[in-house]
Amino acid sequence: MLDGVKRSRAAMGQPLADAVIIETSADTRLLRIEWPDGQSLNLGPATRVMLQPPGFAPRGKPGPALYLLQGWAKYNSALASPASGLATERFALGPFKGVVVVRVDAAESWAFVQSGSAPLSETRAPSRHELASGSFYARSGTAPGTVVPSAPSKQLTAVPRAFRDTLPLRYSQATANPVKIENLPAPSYAELQPWLVAKAPANTGFTLRFRPLLRDRSFRKELDAHLTDHPEWRPILYPPPPPPPPSAATGR
Repeated sequence: MLDGVKRSRAAMGQPLADAVIIETSADTRLLRIEWPDGQSLNLGPATRVMLQPPGFAPRGKPGPALYLLQGWAKYNSALASPASGLATERFALGPFKGVVVVRVDAAESWAFVQSGSAPLSETRAPSRHELASGSFYARSGTAPGTVVPSAPSKQLTAVPRAFRDTLPLRYSQATANPVKIENLPAPSYAELQPWLVAKAPANTGFTLRFRPLLRDRSFRKELDAHLTDHPEWRPILYPPPPPPPPSAATGR
C-alpha cells in the first residue's frame, strides 16, 4: 500500500486516503475494501489499483472510485448507493448500481456485469455501451471493444475462486479496533515503474507526489535512464536555467 510515498502492509480496518495505491501479490487470494454505505471492492492476485484517482474527476463532478491498472476487481454496490464508477486504460464504467467484475492485463481488458447495469465508455474511441445484467464487454489494443449478452466460459473460469463466494460486510467490525500499521521501505524504481509509465490521466500529480524519492540516488539514476518512458520528469531532473534578469536603463 502506498499513501503518498509512505509504504505499508495492508491491515484490517486501515483507513484509506484518496489516491492511495494498493497492490496485491501473485499469491494473494483476496483483499477486500469496504465503504460505510455498504459498497465493497474485492481485489484479486497480482492487482494494482488507485482509489479516488485525482486525474479523472470532471470539473464540479465526482470522479471514479478507482483506477485499475492491472489485475482483478469485483465492485459491489448492489446494497448501497450507486457506485461512482471505475476506470482502466481502455475503458471506464460510469456510476452504476450492481456488481461488476473487471479484468485488466496487457493483452485484453474486460468487464462482466454480474447484476444491475452499467454505462461504459471506451478510452480514445467514440463507442459507448449500456451494459445490462449478464452482459460481457472485452477490448484489446486500440481496436473498439465488443459486447456479448453472456460471458464466455473461458473468461469466467479464470475469475479468482474467492470472487465466487458471498462474503458478509465487516466494516463495523473492522473499524472497531485500533489499527497497527507495519511500515515498509520506500518503493524502488522497479516496483513503482508500472505506475510511472501509466498513461495520462492516471499519472496526474506523480512528479510532485514522488519527487521525494529522488533523494535516493539509485531511484534517480533509474528514473533518468528511462526518461523516454516518462518524459514529464525531464524538467524535474534537468530544470531549465533561470531567465536572465531584466535590463534596466541608467542615467545621471
